[in-house]
Amino acid sequence: MVSNDCNQITRWAAALAMLLLPLAAAAKPLQLCHDAAVDPKYESSVTVGNYAVTGLHNVMTLKILIKLGIDVQLHSMPWVRCLHAVTKGDVDGAIGVGWTAERALSMQFPLQSNGEPDPAFALFSVNYFVYSHAQGDLQWDGQKFHQVKFGIAAPKGFIVAQMLQQLGVYNPLEAEIDAAIMLTVNRRIDGFVQSRTVAEGQIAQSKDAKLIKRLEPVFFRQQLYLVFSKQAMQRDPTQLKQIWQTIPEFRPVPAAQ
Repeated sequence: MVSNDCNQITRWAAALAMLLLPLAAAAKPLQLCHDAAVDPKYESSVTVGNYAVTGLHNVMTLKILIKLGIDVQLHSMPWVRCLHAVTKGDVDGAIGVGWTAERALSMQFPLQSNGEPDPAFALFSVNYFVYSHAQGDLQWDGQKFHQVKFGIAAPKGFIVAQMLQQLGVYNPLEAEIDAAIMLTVNRRIDGFVQSRTVAEGQIAQSKDAKLIKRLEPVFFRQQLYLVFSKQAMQRDPTQLKQIWQTIPEFRPVPAAQ
């Protein structure tokens, strides 16, 4: 009799564990990574919930998640490592990712019915410009570069770095933008590509600001997205789609440049 009672209790415990498992999974915080190179020295940090974050894309994402009551853990990583972590499913998503066909194979973007990324659910758009020495010879006509001697730098892992490589002018430096400014001033590189907001915020604080100029036209205009891993989308598509659908409420007007 005792043995039967024990067996019944064991079955009840197992059944209860199975019922509670989805609740435990739902309670697990969303794991998101972002670019560690976003530097509070050049952009003000904003306190959102339990985090002091830098960068409009990070601030927007946290505000959206707080509105929806979704717990989150942020991980600051080098950008290439962050993207790789999403691809492997080590984190649930990444903040501020530009769409490419290659990335779409391993990450989940908000998509239109034709399979293209849906700009209605982008965080915002970013304009990337070429910056060079104020007295340098580098030229950009919107299609190709002229007077390239030493190459042009860009953040590692960014789409603009791939574009420079395709144009045959990429100088793959392991350096952040403050080093790129110095190398441009010292004529070690012909220039660098970076988003206008980031570049000009840092150039303005440089002692060599007068030695750097922005080349027209814009080099690349890009929509940035909050993307999720394929694994996370399979686990909870309803919640993740709800996050995307809330983005337009928090998008800056006009869009960030």
